[in-house]
Amino acid sequence: MSTENTGTSTFPWRNRQESFAKALRYIVDRASGKITSLKCSSQKINDAGTDGFEWHSAVCIAARPSGGKSVLKEQLIREFFAYNPQENFRVLDCDYEMVPMMTALREFSSVLGRSYKYICSAEDKEGAYMSGEDFEVLKKHVEAKKNFREQSKGLPIDVVEDPMSVEDWEEMVHLYMETHKVRGEYTHTVIAIDHARLFLKKGKPEQQMLQDLGEAIIRLKKRYPILFIVLNHLNRSVTDVDRCKDGFIGNYISDGDILGSDALQQAMDIMIAIDRPANRRIKQYGPERYIIDDVNLLIFAFLKVRNGLPRISFFQGVFEEMRIEERAVPRTALDQSKVRA
Repeated sequence: MSTENTGTSTFPWRNRQESFAKALRYIVDRASGKITSLKCSSQKINDAGTDGFEWHSAVCIAARPSGGKSVLKEQLIREFFAYNPQENFRVLDCDYEMVPMMTALREFSSVLGRSYKYICSAEDKEGAYMSGEDFEVLKKHVEAKKNFREQSKGLPIDVVEDPMSVEDWEEMVHLYMETHKVRGEYTHTVIAIDHARLFLKKGKPEQQMLQDLGEAIIRLKKRYPILFIVLNHLNRSVTDVDRCKDGFIGNYISDGDILGSDALQQAMDIMIAIDRPANRRIKQYGPERYIIDDVNLLIFAFLKVRNGLPRISFFQGVFEEMRIEERAVPRTALDQSKVRA
């Protein structure tokens, strides 16, 4: 139970006036630029937050396998450093699914703007082997990270590889935040989880484990300046035949399609579901009949936006370069029929 020490006794409550005073200070600090949100390259994503992601908040990104959620997570981490040079923060990447070396290779792919297969000299075409010039670019990239590490006394990205129970993970986060205090202040930290269902259940049903995770995130984000990025799956039901019919309202992803949504939704400030219609053989999406003109067209459904309105936005997966970018709204079959008429 959290308590407040009034000087004479300890109570499990506090006066609301203190919250109003903190809110006024937050407004002043936002206006002066002392407090800012973490921005990325996509204004559509930034707009889902408060011109970026606020600290003391949590974001869930859900998709089916090969939907782009891990690519987006890695891109966000890269861009947080690139687009927020004034921010002093760390990253704790709980990557339970991917070997860290694979993550580095995917970053190299993004640096060069070349495919992962090219990085591994495995493209089935002439010139498949990496050129000496490209290899030198990667060496300089690694050297720049090394210099940053030496200047900052440690590259501020740490990786957790081995899955653990929610209880052990929460204790680890407490330890991490205490370890990286600077002059008595907690360091702002992005904590990524890839992905939620890989926590050890220790005999618990999966739904209970996810409930425990959501409750732990609420406790932690209230106590520490943390931004959580939680990757999760969409339920298999989104691939049911009836939901893959062209022009059907069931094409759209709802919050109930997210694994353990009832358990996690309360803890999240933003919930994003990534849909890749081509993977579901959909050619005209939703009642609007958006034409799916590319196998890598992605639809981001912003299902929960605590300080805004739910909506959908369109993106393009540039998966050969391990990145995702904004794109224009696709044409609709309904518009085409009007032109023909």
